[in-house]
Amino acid sequence: MSRRKAWLTLIILIVLLFGTISFFIYRHIQAGMKMLAAFIPPPATVSAVKVTETSWQPYLQSVGSLVAVNGVNVTSQVSGQVERILFQSGDFVEKGRPLVQLDDRTEQANLLQYKAKLKLDQLTYDRDRSLLKKNAISRQDVDTALTSLEQTKAQMLATEVSISQKLIRAPFSGKIGIRNVNLGQYISPGTNIVSLQSINPLHVNFSLPQEDMNKIKLGQKISAHVDTFAGREFTGTITAMNSEVDSNTRTIEIQASLPNPKHELYPGMFTTVQVYLPVLPKVLTLPHTAVTYTLYGNSVYLIQLNGKKNQQGEPTGTVTRISIQTGDQRSNTVVINKGLKAGDLIVDGGQLKLENGAAIALKNTTQ
Repeated sequence: MSRRKAWLTLIILIVLLFGTISFFIYRHIQAGMKMLAAFIPPPATVSAVKVTETSWQPYLQSVGSLVAVNGVNVTSQVSGQVERILFQSGDFVEKGRPLVQLDDRTEQANLLQYKAKLKLDQLTYDRDRSLLKKNAISRQDVDTALTSLEQTKAQMLATEVSISQKLIRAPFSGKIGIRNVNLGQYISPGTNIVSLQSINPLHVNFSLPQEDMNKIKLGQKISAHVDTFAGREFTGTITAMNSEVDSNTRTIEIQASLPNPKHELYPGMFTTVQVYLPVLPKVLTLPHTAVTYTLYGNSVYLIQLNGKKNQQGEPTGTVTRISIQTGDQRSNTVVINKGLKAGDLIVDGGQLKLENGAAIALKNTTQ
């Protein structure tokens, strides 16, 4: 019996001990929670920028290719052996400049023959006309002489055309490419002699979505950017629009003229094209670093200063998270269409440590 009392007493003491320990632990936890609830975090240090009102140059952007206004592979209309090459690869040539001379000795000899025959036929015809007036010959003899004269003229003209075709000329002014023929080579009609491209001005061909058609007008300014000339801008104007919309892509092809006086650009180059729209005189802008982008919408932290400063002399206040509607974005700047006004002070550095209503200390302000 005494052993049972001893065990019972021990159990009671253990229960009392654990109860006492649990009570003290509970009191400590409660005290810690009260301290945590009463804790006020120090203001977050942020940087800020003001919403700016400025003019804005909107534009439509596309990609395109540079195309020669005139571009052909110079060919021969006739067969012949290359006797002279009158250009160097890469030359700039004027319209009508001789490029290749084919062997035309046979044609030149025929021409001399026809010229001599023409003189004889002319003398014969003139003599027969005089004799006809004296009734010394028949009208048929005069007609025969005239026919022979006209045939000789036609043969001489055909020979002159053949000779001119043996001298191949530039059909327009432009830049010559790399020649594809050699001295002594026999060429046939259609043989590619050299590429000739008119490169000042050039055409820029690009496409825009059909919904932008009403924003495009002939004479509208464009700029083109080519990777070869990083940072350079080449300006031109829209000269033509296609007569139909592509039914597969729902885009319309547009052509612009691009001056190229220094011959820096070449047909076939890839280019980024910007079509300038009318300038908007007043739009609100912010650095894009001030905007928080999410799937549910874009927002910023609007600062309300309380007129006080902390120990470091930094202005203090609170922030409110504001939903905004953004527009065009260019480089580091984004247009604000809705939600803010000019002069609003917006956090642009330190947003990750903020929540709605958080206290802040303003490190600096960017205009």
